[in-house]
Amino acid sequence: MVSHLQNVANDRSLVALLEGVDVAVAGGGDELLANAAIQTSAVDPVAACTAAFNQPIVNTEVVLNTARGSNTTTSKGNRTAETNTGNTVTDAYLAAYDNYGPAAGLPARGPANPVVAVQNGGGIRDNAGPALPVGGVAPGEVTRKNTLDTLAFFTNLLTVVNDVTPTELEEILERSAASLPGAGGQFLQVGGMKVTYKASNTAQVFTSGAVTTPGNRVVSVELPDGTKIVDAGAVVPGAPSVRIVTNSFTAEGGNNFTTLANTPAADRVNVGSTYEAVWVEYLQSLAAGTPGGLPSRPTITAAQYPVAGEGRIVVTP
Repeated sequence: MVSHLQNVANDRSLVALLEGVDVAVAGGGDELLANAAIQTSAVDPVAACTAAFNQPIVNTEVVLNTARGSNTTTSKGNRTAETNTGNTVTDAYLAAYDNYGPAAGLPARGPANPVVAVQNGGGIRDNAGPALPVGGVAPGEVTRKNTLDTLAFFTNLLTVVNDVTPTELEEILERSAASLPGAGGQFLQVGGMKVTYKASNTAQVFTSGAVTTPGNRVVSVELPDGTKIVDAGAVVPGAPSVRIVTNSFTAEGGNNFTTLANTPAADRVNVGSTYEAVWVEYLQSLAAGTPGGLPSRPTITAAQYPVAGEGRIVVTP
């Protein structure tokens, strides 16, 4: 009996330690007493930190689509179609390349060094709900808690994959389109390029760790300067290789991106910080405004990021 009571006390002591209290065992019962040292050194700082997460960091004049999307053609979300949330994330990746690339020995973006960005739809979560601001009404405010809820994988690092050939880029985008018109976590939001898919064409099939059917849903891939990587469903002869900025999960082959997984480790370079942190940096770099009488702070505008997207991804039947 004494041994059993001691085990109970030990278990409750562990829980109490995490909750900032002491446990005294007497007469077969227990009494919880506040532990001032733990309260001051651990509980209060954590409470202050989490309270700071609830402070607005950016305004938005437009509702940001953070929904997953579903296996219907009428439910558009980050796993099914272009979204303005996906566009802000991939633009953040390109901005981070500009900011952190030089320190990593990477050349500046330009015609001689095309850089594109991709973000897997499964890495954009709806933990805060299907839209930001929470509740889906704009103008409104976005907090750090909202961004952490949306890009929720705190070990996901921003990664540059070097020397991706046109054929490899097409293979990666075929993987993105494989679940269309339904939803798939591998569906890629894109930046620095325009992609057109034909959903009724043959999908890429992945079986037992390998691509068994290549797929032919990628109709065209075009860079902002008009350079075609893929045209009329075929890789353009002489098209340039690109660098891809993405998150480490995708860069290392998550969601069965075997083309990325098979790139030499030396061609994958971590830059900046986590995917969520560079998103926050980008949002806070936007010009300030006063939408709807809100306090002046960085603002996502409807002109920059229209709710229906801007045509970066076109899906035809």
